[in-house]
This record gives sequence, structure tokens and C-alpha cells, in this order.
Amino acid sequence: MAEDCDVAASSWSDGPAKRLDQMIEAARVSNAQLQRDLGRGFHNSAIHRWRTGERVPRADSLARLLERIGRSADEVLGLPHRPAFNSGGEDAALASVLGALEDAQAATAESSAKLAAAAEALKRRQ
Repeated sequence: MAEDCDVAASSWSDGPAKRLDQMIEAARVSNAQLQRDLGRGFHNSAIHRWRTGERVPRADSLARLLERIGRSADEVLGLPHRPAFNSGGEDAALASVLGALEDAQAATAESSAKLAAAAEALKRRQ
């Protein structure tokens, strides 16, 4: 199975390839074992071609590589940090949203009851 795409997109070599290169280099400098193990499971020149922007890695290959160096695809792509799904912060945010929805439903029910009472009062006046 091919580890990369046949055509290197300029959008890959212009940004993500440079960030990937920096991330790999930083990981290799800080972890001597990683230097030996990084390429295991990849074609000999695949990682080099990705780092230089010559080739674009397939999503599954990039995911395996990023897992080894402890980085995310968002970082390589230059996207803002997003909390991991089901992190403690996300659970709290979800609970907050659900609470706001419940409050809105209660306010809507209260408003509906007031409107119904006002409509009934108008009917009685007529």
C-alpha cells in the first residue's frame, strides 16, 4: 500500500511539510530512541519526502507518524488547538450548553403560558 500521494500539492509543501519537519526534528532531538524507531513501518524515504514537501502523506500514514511523535494533525495543518473529544473541559462545556437549552425551554414555556393567559383575557373583554 502506498504511504503517500503521487502528486505533492503546493499547499502541503508551503506550510504543513515545514511544520512536520520542525516537529519531527524537535522530537528526534529530545528522544534518542525515537531517532532509531521513527521510520519503522514506513518506506525508507517516505518520511524524508514528506518533510521536504516532495510528497504528501496519506492520512493513515500521517496519523501513525504523528502518534509516534506525540503531535496532532491540527498542529501540522496549522489549525487552532481544539480540546480532545470528551476531555474534562468539553464535558463541562456540553453540560453548560445543555443547561442553557433547558433554561431556554423553561423560559419559552413560561412565555407561552403568559401569552395564552393574555389571549384568554382579550377574548373575555370582547
